[in-house]
Amino acid sequence: MTKLFLCLTAMLMMAACGNNKSRSSEDADSEAEAELTEQDDDEEADWEAQGQKEVTAMLKAVYKTENELMDTELDVNLTALDQKFCSKEFLELQGEVASKSLDAQSSEEAFSDEGWRWIPGIVTPVSPKNIRVEMIQKDRAEARFTLADDYGNKADQHLVLVKEDGKWKIHNWIDEDAYPEGNYLDWMKSYLDVQVGDVLVAPDEDWTEEAVEKQIRKIYSDVNRVYVDNASIDLDAKYCTKDWNEVYRKVNEKDERQRLAEKRYFVDDQHWTLGIHGPLKVKDISVELTTGTTAEAMYELVAEDGFSASEMVLMEYEKGQWRIDDWGDDRGGVTMKSRMNLYLEE
Repeated sequence: MTKLFLCLTAMLMMAACGNNKSRSSEDADSEAEAELTEQDDDEEADWEAQGQKEVTAMLKAVYKTENELMDTELDVNLTALDQKFCSKEFLELQGEVASKSLDAQSSEEAFSDEGWRWIPGIVTPVSPKNIRVEMIQKDRAEARFTLADDYGNKADQHLVLVKEDGKWKIHNWIDEDAYPEGNYLDWMKSYLDVQVGDVLVAPDEDWTEEAVEKQIRKIYSDVNRVYVDNASIDLDAKYCTKDWNEVYRKVNEKDERQRLAEKRYFVDDQHWTLGIHGPLKVKDISVELTTGTTAEAMYELVAEDGFSASEMVLMEYEKGQWRIDDWGDDRGGVTMKSRMNLYLEE
């Protein structure tokens, strides 16, 4: 009897050790996942900060060079600026435009902005003020700033830049008032009768189903940190597209103006959890890459009590990572952003 008691005691101790080992393993996995998320956040912050620093320095160099190229008649060698600071695609299109323009039968058929993009109605020398850089991808950025000359004249500039062979280059000028197509690149394409629209493609390392799946798991790791651990993270700002956040902001602003609760779009905003109490696990992720920068993903959100719900999201590659642009909706197949836009039009 004593031997039997000792055996049972030993078995119970072994089982207890096994359970502790299992829990320790789960804790280690959770800690590793949290560390990975923090590491990814640090890496994203690093390349964004570095990119902003590089683009700012490049723009200052651009206008320093422009001032240096100014001759005694206050003209600037714009061709030299283009060759030194513009992207390969821009220069290629520019060459085709120049060739076609030479064959023009009249001034109306020719192409020229008379140097407006470099000197938008102001006098050299000029200097860029209040440079603001937004990193779209690791090799793509947008910059907004003000050009000012010595006579107090000012002009706002909005540029798209790309990184080629380790150097930042100007890829496009955006100005709804100055260019027929709203931007210089599409104006050249339209003149050449080629498809307009700047096509983006996610880099090879991110253009995989595995990369999208990894991002979804990272997102829901932070969802649990917010809804379970009360972490202070703006999930929409961090993981959703610029367009989603703009629509989402407008909907919330309209909701605040509604006197009756039943007229609001959000009675209870649950787009991150679908109303399931966390912590949540993401299972059975299925990814379909659709275009160079878009993807669709379907998955199951599963709670600890076994309750689950299916989810579908539309993803876009923006600011160097996959972001959610829309949520699927089982009410007639209409997506959540579509319904929010309809609400805004009411």
